[in-house]
Amino acid sequence: MNRKRFATENPQAKRPIFIPLLLLAMGCVAFGQSYVHRPDARVASHGSYGVGLHLAPGGGLLAGLSVGFFDRFQIGLSYGGGNIIGSGPIEWYPLPPGVQVKIAILDEASFPLSLAVGFDSQDPVGSVDINQAGFYLVAGKLIPAGWVAFDLGLGAGYDLLDENAFHLYAVSGVVLGDVFSITPELTVYPQRQEDVLNLGLSFKWEIYEGTGAEFLLADILTGPVEGWTRSVRFQITQEF
Repeated sequence: MNRKRFATENPQAKRPIFIPLLLLAMGCVAFGQSYVHRPDARVASHGSYGVGLHLAPGGGLLAGLSVGFFDRFQIGLSYGGGNIIGSGPIEWYPLPPGVQVKIAILDEASFPLSLAVGFDSQDPVGSVDINQAGFYLVAGKLIPAGWVAFDLGLGAGYDLLDENAFHLYAVSGVVLGDVFSITPELTVYPQRQEDVLNLGLSFKWEIYEGTGAEFLLADILTGPVEGWTRSVRFQITQEF
């Protein structure tokens, strides 16, 4: 896991360099669907594109762009830095940028559940202890029950760059009226000697159709000493 997400990489960097990327992100539009920090089984529809902005601890900001093809394939890129909001030098994240690829195997519209495989090289900026998803397989199911719906997910990932490469994750979210959702996400690292479990929590509000804001809590089980990790994420989705 790359903990340099919160450390200075380039003391000579200037904030104006990042302004075009910020304008692009705010003028465009939900990079990569995810639960809290782990990918879900949904794939962007054909012709849809999006941008997400993740405001991280230490004044960090991660921007990402994704595009969906043929209702089965999704690609994305993400990049950012720490201390963008604040004073002093920008702490650019190490290159290359994060890369996301997702392929739908089963679509919930035609099958009992959604199933997807993919790859994500981006370390989550909203957590100290969560590593990148790496190669992953995830299944998901949305169960409507009137005004309430239950968003269930189960996945496994393998991060080639982390010694504790293999991990499992489970999600059981509640959606209220298609506007608000509360999503707990539990990640399990069987190979770790400590911090085996990591619990994250997302509170999401869909402000407008295709536009959402989330407040994220991470490292809930490991945070009593260091404190829970808090971050905010904005996502917008549109079509060509």
